[in-house]
Amino acid sequence: MAAVLPSVIAQRFVDALSADTPGFTHAQVLAEVYAYVPGSLIHQGFAVSVPTATPLNERQRASKGTHIEDRIVVRWSYRLRPTDQWTDYKAALDAEQTLIAAAMAEGATMRANTGITFVSATREVIDSGAWVIGDLEFSSLHLLSLS
Repeated sequence: MAAVLPSVIAQRFVDALSADTPGFTHAQVLAEVYAYVPGSLIHQGFAVSVPTATPLNERQRASKGTHIEDRIVVRWSYRLRPTDQWTDYKAALDAEQTLIAAAMAEGATMRANTGITFVSATREVIDSGAWVIGDLEFSSLHLLSLS
């Protein structure tokens, strides 16, 4: 297995979600601040971050690298109309499924030298009732170069 940088995995998520989720747009901010940075919140927007990398319990060799597990977070948003929140909320749940499916697709580029696993989905309607903000968490197992 060839080594893969976490930045490459993050870009693969951006590329897959941009190409395979009609209507979704990549926000040019990190997932941790998406919806909190003024002007970043957009209908059917998403942002990606790789907040943690954890080495697996094994020997680490500079010449061969080490296997790690990256945690990938995709934060997404969906606007709710005040006159029909229930219908829009159901559409938001369907849109979330589209994001998960795009990230888990069996494409050669997305999964090249890495294993992608869906971990969890959380979502909340923010106080104003105008938006659903969700977080999708994925795991990526791959080899990280140590040299």
